[in-house]
Amino acid sequence: MYDDRLLRDFGLMPGAEEAPAGKVRSSLTRGNAAFQVVMSLLMVGGVAALGVWFAIAGIRGWGVEPDAPLLIAGCPAMLALAALLAYHGAGDVNLWVEVDGDVVRARHLYTLRVTTRHIAEIEEVKTLAFARGATAQTVEWFVGRVRGIEVRFPDMRRGIRVFRPEMTNVWELIAAMYFAMQQEGEIAPEIEMFEGRPWVARVTWADGRSDPGEAAGPPRNGRPDAPGPEAARRLRRPDQDEDA
Repeated sequence: MYDDRLLRDFGLMPGAEEAPAGKVRSSLTRGNAAFQVVMSLLMVGGVAALGVWFAIAGIRGWGVEPDAPLLIAGCPAMLALAALLAYHGAGDVNLWVEVDGDVVRARHLYTLRVTTRHIAEIEEVKTLAFARGATAQTVEWFVGRVRGIEVRFPDMRRGIRVFRPEMTNVWELIAAMYFAMQQEGEIAPEIEMFEGRPWVARVTWADGRSDPGEAAGPPRNGRPDAPGPEAARRLRRPDQDEDA
């Protein structure tokens, strides 16, 4: 049964999830998507514009103003900062994430690129926190401790992230993902202490695999001849990572 307080403060425990009816999708609302785009443009564009202004002011003041070389030197630094902000601020924002049977897909908000991966390739599902330390209690009072989840894969530096409360159907998506994972093998939650109280820090495969393709666990889906994660990886369609 859906319980937002459980999700926001403790995280979702894998359990007796029922099979989802079709695919389950968690999406950014239109308002949140527009807000993300506008804030990214203002933040990244503002820093980049400041860098360009440094370059123009430095060139115009060359030989006249003593700080002109410093202004010119500051231009690439500001452009690098803008690129860093774009990477870290916008690189993990998805327009939607969905679980469709034994497949997880995500569409990036800015590039619109669709990433498709098999459930068996998941390394772990990590719980993300809103805040730590002195501000955690204040943030928790408003929105809870759980920021969302990150679905990690061995060959991806940054996993697929789902954020709350900006995205819809977060509870349903996580439940569908756990159900799909349980069809591939046994999974186990890791409970840790966070800010003095327990929460679900991550959900991993019970056989301890670090790379699902190398796991030697029980037969998949209860059938000795069922293909394992490595087979799923080999059978991945050419359009699994596609530009939309």
